[in-house]
Formats: sequence, structure tokens, C-alpha cells
Amino acid sequence: MAKIKFIPRIPKFEFNNIQKIWKYELILAALLLAVFFGFDLWVYYKKAEANRNISASPDTSKVVSLKKDNLLAIDKKLREYKEFLQNPKFTF
Repeated sequence: MAKIKFIPRIPKFEFNNIQKIWKYELILAALLLAVFFGFDLWVYYKKAEANRNISASPDTSKVVSLKKDNLLAIDKKLREYKEFLQNPKFTF
């Protein structure tokens, strides 16, 4: 019976092999960069599509608006308080 000898070959790292590995590594890095750049563009355009439905007018739901009549009433009340503090009159 013949014996089979298995001897794994370990490649020698010569200058040519290093150059081949470096080329493959550069190609892989360029592909990954292109994929990530494409993903960023895709996310950017998806966000732009989502923002199309939003109006350009500002959100005024939490803004308190004072009308002219309310401001005049407040001003009149403050003037009455000021006059009372300068010349107090108590009626019973």
C-alpha cells in the first residue's frame, strides 16, 4: 500500500506576491469606499424625499399670539395700577 504524503505549501512572500496582495487590497478598499458613498447618497435622497411633504412655513402651534385688543386691555390695567400706586383710594 502506498503512503500519501501531504505537505502543505506555504507561499514565500516575495516582492511579486506582496504587490499582488497590495493590488487586491486597494481594489477591495476602493469597492468598499464606493459602496459606503453610494449608501450615504441613498440615505441623503431618502431624507430629501421625506422632507418634501413638510411645508416651509414655521411651526407656530406653540407660539402665543397677542391681539391688539388684548394688548390694549393689559396696558389699560397696568396704567390703572400705576395710578393707584401713585394716588391710592380705598372705597368701602
